[in-house]
Amino acid sequence: MQWTAYPDIDELLRELLDRIQHILGAKLIGLYLYGSLVTGDFDHGISDIDLLAATSADVAGQDFDRLQREHQDFAAEHTAWNDRIEVAYVSVDALRTFRSQASPIAVISPGEPFHIKEAGRDWLINWWVVRERGVALFGPFATALIDPISKQEFLRAVREQTVAWQAWIDHMRERKAQAYAILTMCRALYAYTNGEQVSKKQAAVWAQVGPIHSNAGLTLSPALTGIVFLSQCGGVVASHSACTNDTLERIGPSFTSHELWNEFPWLKKRLPTLWTRSKLISTVGAVALDVLRQ
Repeated sequence: MQWTAYPDIDELLRELLDRIQHILGAKLIGLYLYGSLVTGDFDHGISDIDLLAATSADVAGQDFDRLQREHQDFAAEHTAWNDRIEVAYVSVDALRTFRSQASPIAVISPGEPFHIKEAGRDWLINWWVVRERGVALFGPFATALIDPISKQEFLRAVREQTVAWQAWIDHMRERKAQAYAILTMCRALYAYTNGEQVSKKQAAVWAQVGPIHSNAGLTLSPALTGIVFLSQCGGVVASHSACTNDTLERIGPSFTSHELWNEFPWLKKRLPTLWTRSKLISTVGAVALDVLRQ
């Protein structure tokens, strides 16, 4: 069966499904693919594979230990996908009650080992994407396991996530993490403005088009959002394929840190400088270090 547009990814997913079924057996109710492989703009070089494994009960004990070893073995055998697979093992009861209570889920995700955590309404956006656009690799359609999520609920969750990121971004010092944060905010703004979830690339490109004013206080200039993204990502921009060199040349020199700081004063504290020496060289030519410091 063909699940994606990529035969090698389909083969990888079949192997992962076989391994999970071998361990969980009848406890595995369904396995669902979501993320960029279904929303679009999947990139073999950097994109993650996102999966929801619906189970008959919480994963714990020997099942947890066996799955942990299996994920370690899978990463060792497929080194290109090490730290790029996310699987959330969630009981069907937890999927039905996530609005009213948090439940334990077992999850492995980029940057985190296989572990157990509590998950509730904070996963609503994920479950919305699974229900609306997820691909069933095994089991019934996701709509049979996840109750309808209204657009109002989805947009409220997007807004709550955006507010929460104001605190999280303080701890993102690496370029890759900053790029991820800004792409995520572009996508949140797109979702809140247009009522649907798109890929980070689509949202980043949309964010460079022109100013918009969204409802309920999420007012932002997407053009400036794109500039923050371009300025902060540096070399990561190319790997995210979010813009072309033409876009960099067209918008890059058009705005400065000063203009961004005027619109977003909080950037002064969180991002001391939006221009790097390499960025200036790429746009205006070589520049002396003492000039850059000014």
